[in-house]
Amino acid sequence: MEGLWKNENFHDTHNQEFMNRLISVFVAGLLATGCGEYSPRQAAEEAGLKKIEEKSAPFDHFYFQRAFPDTDVDFAAMERSLKQAKAFAIADISKSTDGPWTELGPVNIGGRINCIAVHPTNQNIILTGTAGGGVFKTSDAGATWAPLTDDLSYLPIGHIAFDPVNPSTIYVGTGDVNISGTVWIGNGLYKSIDDGLTWNNIGLVENRIISKIIVNPDNPSQVFAGTMGVPFERNEDRGLYRSNDGGDSWEQILYISDDSGVIDLAMNPDDPSVLYAVFWNRIRTSFESVASGDEAGIYKTIDGGDTWVELTNGLPVGPMSRIGIKLWEGDPNVLFAEYVGTDFQLQGIFKSSNAGASFTEINTGSLPFGILGGFGWYFGKIGVSPYDQDEISLLGVDIFTTFDGGNNWEMSAPTWSAYQVHADKHAIEYLSPDEILLATDGGLYRTTDGFQTWSDADRIPNTQYYRVTTNPHIPAMVLAGAQDNGTTFGFTNEPDEDHIRFFGGDGFTAIVDPEDPTLVYTSTQNGNFYFGFTDFETFADWNLLDFGIDQNDRVNWDAPIVMDPIDNSVLYTGTDRIYKMENAPFGVWNPISPVLVDPSTEFFTRRNVSNIAKSALQNQLIYAGTTDSKVWVSQNDGGTWTEITAGLPQYYVTDIKASPFAPATVFVSFSGYRDYDSTPHLYRSTDYGASWEPITGDLPEMPINHVEIYDPLTYFIATDNGVYATTNGGTNWERLGNNMPFVVVLDLHIEPTQNVLIAATYARSMLMYSLDEFDIVSSLSGPGRPVQMSIFPNPARGMVDLANAGKELRAYEIYSMAGKMVKAGNFPSASSKLQISVADLAAGTYIAVMYDSKGEKAATGKLIVSPY
Repeated sequence: MEGLWKNENFHDTHNQEFMNRLISVFVAGLLATGCGEYSPRQAAEEAGLKKIEEKSAPFDHFYFQRAFPDTDVDFAAMERSLKQAKAFAIADISKSTDGPWTELGPVNIGGRINCIAVHPTNQNIILTGTAGGGVFKTSDAGATWAPLTDDLSYLPIGHIAFDPVNPSTIYVGTGDVNISGTVWIGNGLYKSIDDGLTWNNIGLVENRIISKIIVNPDNPSQVFAGTMGVPFERNEDRGLYRSNDGGDSWEQILYISDDSGVIDLAMNPDDPSVLYAVFWNRIRTSFESVASGDEAGIYKTIDGGDTWVELTNGLPVGPMSRIGIKLWEGDPNVLFAEYVGTDFQLQGIFKSSNAGASFTEINTGSLPFGILGGFGWYFGKIGVSPYDQDEISLLGVDIFTTFDGGNNWEMSAPTWSAYQVHADKHAIEYLSPDEILLATDGGLYRTTDGFQTWSDADRIPNTQYYRVTTNPHIPAMVLAGAQDNGTTFGFTNEPDEDHIRFFGGDGFTAIVDPEDPTLVYTSTQNGNFYFGFTDFETFADWNLLDFGIDQNDRVNWDAPIVMDPIDNSVLYTGTDRIYKMENAPFGVWNPISPVLVDPSTEFFTRRNVSNIAKSALQNQLIYAGTTDSKVWVSQNDGGTWTEITAGLPQYYVTDIKASPFAPATVFVSFSGYRDYDSTPHLYRSTDYGASWEPITGDLPEMPINHVEIYDPLTYFIATDNGVYATTNGGTNWERLGNNMPFVVVLDLHIEPTQNVLIAATYARSMLMYSLDEFDIVSSLSGPGRPVQMSIFPNPARGMVDLANAGKELRAYEIYSMAGKMVKAGNFPSASSKLQISVADLAAGTYIAVMYDSKGEKAATGKLIVSPY
């Protein structure tokens, strides 16, 4: 506990106040837990339950955003939205905003990889399938990687298979096979006959999640595909499918029920008419989770799929969760099966030496209790060395291996908390007896000495980011919060360099104090806020920033925390009401609003404040949005609140922006899918929310996740299908950039010094776009008025000339990009050229305004103050 306040920056009385509050909370915690015995088993069970909730929370958050006010996401609307976005992009290709996005990484802090496929004759060629970012390929054993499927509409990948006879033919099954977190569906099976250069959809579109693909090595035209169906609903588009013509046509050859599908599949390579198919009961919405059932089991065919029998001899009976199987390559009559029970813990590992006629249980007694962390439905995979059937690996939060057939098990990679090999293992592939690849929630890893040491095996930018910002003192430093990967920082001018994780958990908002470059705020899931002092080389202790918040309040998964743009010692956050902290970070949170959400019991726990906006132009102006579609305004710093929802749609509020240019102007964006509903997802008000106008113009119908205001007429939005821009106030929109795949973008940030837009994607890490082609047209000179000002030099550091030919100038004003006046001056005599000093201004982008001798606005322009 001592380390929580030992930092030297905790000065004077703040230090003592902080210690007193911390001790009070610590003592209260001791009293609450009591002094009774607390067994390791109880601890493991509670930890398992907590892990289940944590693993489901991102999905619940993502799903609820897009479903509200309904219980389920409208899948037809989701698909229609993507098709419209694709068509819009094709029509948009010749427009001006077609420059490239630059990858910012990170490539060292990876996202989830679901599957690995190794070329059958060249182990330097490896393909990986990511949870939402498509297929990546290396031809040099992992030194470099490149995306193969960016032109596809759906980028969650469930499985990849090479044609064993002609490896230039590759099959890719779309859809997230692990059906957790944010459920990403796919649109069937894709085939390439040119090593992945081009792809054709070959069907199974309605099956949505392809779990396993096997090509008959004796007859490559025969392909089998296991499918899980749409996880949102019960339907018959599930089970096992067979094609006898290379995917031109398909037939369903095994179906059990409308809530179960095939999660694993194996074929005897010596006799391809023998296959094993594994069924799993799985339904997942934000209000229903089925992850076990009576249909869970292993089925076998000996006639290529015409008839099937269930294998039961020696296997568990009754409802089960996920099952994983593995044929031993040394003898395909040897079959291993891992069973997960209805408690989502390991039920057992079983082995058959007679092609499934009977099974015996492998000894797992030396495995730790709760080895799967209470969410075995997320794993269900085992590995068996093709060189030794007694070398078996169990994939879970950590990886455990036995080298003697189960008598002894040992952890075979560093524990996840060491951050050397990421938590949550999903696939394992042997390249040799000692060289092994391991796919995790944090990328691909390799051992070359039989599990003794591990190293990163991929440089793939597929981190799932929630939030992004930059350091105002080091403009090139990008800070971002990632799903399951904490909070990281890297640099825009070093896109290939590794990023550094400086805080764990699920990362969200980070803030660097604009006056103290060592003071950093960061946040994790469910509104856990922290602060610390750092020079970004050595990190001080982190301190919890929750004093004063009622722990019974309902809090968003991605709870807002906002720094007042006028007073950096003031912070705001939201639960189901708004809190304010003065004297941050040593102050106390105080509520400044009533509960702002509907008291309805429907969706009760998920009704909370999703967004807060504090005006940079009007000191006491605050806006708030909620998950249940309410928007509020206070013009007296929270003294009173007025609901301004009238005229807005009933969708989840994803963002609110108080205009940095006009005090009464505010923007609000919404999520939500509803088929054949043309309700816009972006609105603007010019009268503090008393009235609203939609500003989606010709934009395709899609959820909008974030809004950035570049100037009074130029806005950028992050959507479920990429980033879009308008330069005429929302009348017309263009898809920004010519190389961003159709991925979900959750956050945007404008870095003014470099004049770039940074996008936080939920599948492909971070991307950056130059805004040099955009000109600021300030509302101070009227909408649409051309920029007439000459600014030289620009960027500037010391003196700068402001000129406007043909007009006499009498005064000037300089505004920050937040709309705050930072400099102004009057001149005794009129002139067409003014020289001013900007040496006292911080590096960044500003708006310069000039006035003529009559006091009228003569011109505006963008001024960049260089840090050098």
